[in-house]
Parts: sequence; structure tokens; C-alpha cells
Amino acid sequence: MRLYATMLTILLLAARGAAGEEALVVAGTGGQAPLAELQGDGTIGGLEADLIGALCDRLARTCTMTVAPSWGDLVSGLRGGRYAIGYGGLSQGTLAGLGIAASTTYLPLRAQWAVIAHLDGAADPLAQEDTRIGVIRGTPHAHWLEARLPQERLLRFADEEEMFLSLHTGTVDAVFGDGLLLWRDLLQGPLGKGVVLRGPGQAVEQDGLVLALRDDAAFGEVVDGALAAMAWDGTLADLVARHLPGLPLP
Repeated sequence: MRLYATMLTILLLAARGAAGEEALVVAGTGGQAPLAELQGDGTIGGLEADLIGALCDRLARTCTMTVAPSWGDLVSGLRGGRYAIGYGGLSQGTLAGLGIAASTTYLPLRAQWAVIAHLDGAADPLAQEDTRIGVIRGTPHAHWLEARLPQERLLRFADEEEMFLSLHTGTVDAVFGDGLLLWRDLLQGPLGKGVVLRGPGQAVEQDGLVLALRDDAAFGEVVDGALAAMAWDGTLADLVARHLPGLPLP
């Protein structure tokens, strides 16, 4: 019943849009590849740009895409209602801290294991008693492991490059961290050759990627309904697979 009600709401909004509602102004910030990256022609491309396009089609609304000149402009534009939707690698936690409305999570942020592909076994690295695991010192991921593993099985690193190198030299059997960052910083770099991520991952930080919304509860419900429908029919999964190949889905 809830899905039917949501779809009815979307259809009603579409009918209103067809009757001449103003275009939704959507603003993004670049510099967040592969989610939102400024292109040579001055537009923003990436996963979230394609997500916005699919969302506007789903809502049957015309969307005017613009690039926010600064982070401050994006925030003030959302608060003042100049922008209906904002994007650029925004997390639920970030927007909650700013008091800005957010959509439901379209991609939960999960911690993943990175392992050498040809050494990858079927067992969870956490459950293997002799597995040595690398993690960045002082992070939520380090604290999560410290509460679950004997200290001698943990190797804490000061920077990512040193940790990634340790995976290839065999100093550690797996590294553990934010899956999206591991995908970007490890798998897409020279040290990512022969490395795979294992999922679906652990909810260490209880956070996720969202779209920022203007302060309009009814509009938020419609956007959330559209995102739910896109998750249900596989649209979101297809977008993630296209832009983030190799990132395990939750």
C-alpha cells in the first residue's frame, strides 16, 4: 500500500508539472569524482549528475541544472529556496549537521575489505584467526576493528599509500576502510591492480550519500518516493554499477 501511495503522489506531481509548474533548479558542486566532477564544458558529470537526470525524468519535471559557484552558495541557496535540489557527494551526516533537509540515502556508505584477488578466500577476513588487517590509524574503522580483534592482528597506518603497499608486499592480508574511498583511492590507482573489494560491507559510520533538498516536506516525500521506485526497479543499482564498477552494493 505504501508503494502504491508513493507512486500515486509521483503521478499527481507529474500532472501538476505538465500543467505548467516552474522548473526545478538543481545545483551541484564539482570536485567529487566519480560522483560529481566539473567537465570541460562547464557542466557537472558523474554518478550524481546522471542520478539527477533520471530523478527528473521519474518526476516528469523540467530541471534547470546549474553549478553552484561555492559551497556557501549551495548551502544558502538550499536554505533560501533558490535551489530545489543540491548534490556533490553529500552525506546524511553532513547535511544533518547543517540543518539542511536531505533525501533518503541512495547509497549507504559501507566499510569494505580490500584483498588481493588471487588470494581472496571465501571466508570473512575478520573470522580468520591468522589474518592480519591494515587500517588507517585513529579512524572510525580502526576503532571498529579494535573492539573486535586482538591488537596483534591489527596494523595501523598513517597514510593510505603505505597501507596499500603493505597489501601487495604481504605485510597485511586485507585492508579495511570506507568502501567508496577504497574504490577511488586504491582500485582506480596503480596499486589497485589485482585488488578486489569484498562486500556487502559493514555499517561502521551509519551514514550514506543523499541529495540535499529545499525545506519543503511535501517535496521531500515525492523525491523519496521517486528514489524508492528507482531502487525497486534497479535504476539506482544500474547507475552505481556503471559509474563505480567493482564497488559491492549493500
